[in-house]
Amino acid sequence: MLCVGLMVTCVNDAMFPEVGRAVVSLLRRLDVDVDFPMSQTCCAQPMVNTGYLDLAVPVVRTFVSAFADYDAIVTPSGSCAGSARHQHGVVARRSGGHCPIHLCLSATSGETPLSADVHPQVPHRSARPRAICAGSRCVG
Repeated sequence: MLCVGLMVTCVNDAMFPEVGRAVVSLLRRLDVDVDFPMSQTCCAQPMVNTGYLDLAVPVVRTFVSAFADYDAIVTPSGSCAGSARHQHGVVARRSGGHCPIHLCLSATSGETPLSADVHPQVPHRSARPRAICAGSRCVG
């Protein structure tokens, strides 16, 4: 069984808590084991986007540690998924390390929708993976 860590994101948790609950409900219907790591904090996107890469280093380390034991990370935010997939590597290289986050999936129509590539019960629609639920994003 696929075991995923749910990254709700700070904006969704504060403003749209029903989105996180909907993602959990949907994933459980697909027989996916969903967990919410209590040690998760921010994806570090605000620090990286504003140029404070040094301040992002401990945040990325916390993120990696919180989600290290999961098969995948699912988030209702395409921008946070993009941050984890692309910006974390930049932050890690800056601090002299590497970033093992390679499978951060967006449950939105954003970055990398959870698809048949990861879960066989989610069908393909042509060559493009199909989004399975919608959420908001924290960028304009």
